[in-house]
Amino acid sequence: MKPTAVLLCGLPYSGKTALATSLALEGYVIISLNEINRARGLGLHGNSVPGGEWLETHRIANERMREFLAQGRNVVWDDTNYAAWIRDPVFDAALDAGAEPVWVWVDTPIDEIRRRADGRYPTEDLEKLIRDFEKPCCAIRLDGKQPIDVALQPLRRAMGKGVLG
Repeated sequence: MKPTAVLLCGLPYSGKTALATSLALEGYVIISLNEINRARGLGLHGNSVPGGEWLETHRIANERMREFLAQGRNVVWDDTNYAAWIRDPVFDAALDAGAEPVWVWVDTPIDEIRRRADGRYPTEDLEKLIRDFEKPCCAIRLDGKQPIDVALQPLRRAMGKGVLG
């Protein structure tokens, strides 16, 4: 049986990390681009990550994902993945690594995103992501305003149908 790569997308503060943490309790390994950036000393104290640094962050994340998938481990990719040009290579990398990849869109109302992010995320960066976010065409949609156990129900139904490992 192939390992599963749950690939999260959604705006900052939509609830992606909470969902990833819940999946980690079931044995999924979290690939968090925010954590990679923090370990690299980037994005600290409310500062933006310089645009040129994201290529290296993605390289590190892809390498980790390939390693875990090669070991037969399920992974959850925790990042905004706000545009198709970012999402497509992540999906392809998971597929090339032998996984069953699935996109999960954590859809949270914009007013709730702004409330959660208030004072914790650079406003200009957030507003740019809100403007530029491309809703995925092919993803399991989860309601990021719901409690985690409720929000995960569509994903669990997909898992129960053999879509996920």
